[in-house]
Amino acid sequence: MILAIDSSGEKGSAALVDEGRIVREISFAGGRARGGGAAFAIEDLAACGESIESVVVGLGPGSYNGIRSAVAAAWGFSMARGAGLTGISSLLGIATDEYLAVGDARQGHYYFAHVSGGKFLIEPCLVTPEAVLAAVARNQELPIYTPVELTMLPGAVVTAPQAALLASYADRPPVSFLMPKPLYLKPPHITKPREKPL
Repeated sequence: MILAIDSSGEKGSAALVDEGRIVREISFAGGRARGGGAAFAIEDLAACGESIESVVVGLGPGSYNGIRSAVAAAWGFSMARGAGLTGISSLLGIATDEYLAVGDARQGHYYFAHVSGGKFLIEPCLVTPEAVLAAVARNQELPIYTPVELTMLPGAVVTAPQAALLASYADRPPVSFLMPKPLYLKPPHITKPREKPL
């Protein structure tokens, strides 16, 4: 049985999958939400599946907080249960056909990827708004998926990665007990504390 989890966007999801069949699937507040949504989801699903042999976790791109919490929860569970651990880009959990994935990476940047049949034709990369529009113009026949509404892409479909789709990547070479690395396309933006007056 496979346990899959993703918390890269505002809506997280987790699923328990057995031989391609979804046993149970739940949603939770992901992304920047406070609390342990990923950990609670794993705890909930683990109660349904005693024979979890593999864990798949979405690595982003997306929310730093959401990705880190999901990776930590997945790693902790795999260590405790002796289950294999595989990290995979969250953008592969959107659909099974060919599509473009675009998201706001803040500070005037966007992430972009071109996916076909579960593989990247263009790996997730950081691009300008102009580059996004140029790529969309070159691929007008393809659907565009975004985690939130983007005013520059009014025809895009707002959606979140589905943990159940990520589960299909469990047969990829597992990370074993090594911590998977979140897919960060740029350093996290850190707000420095204000200097206190003397």
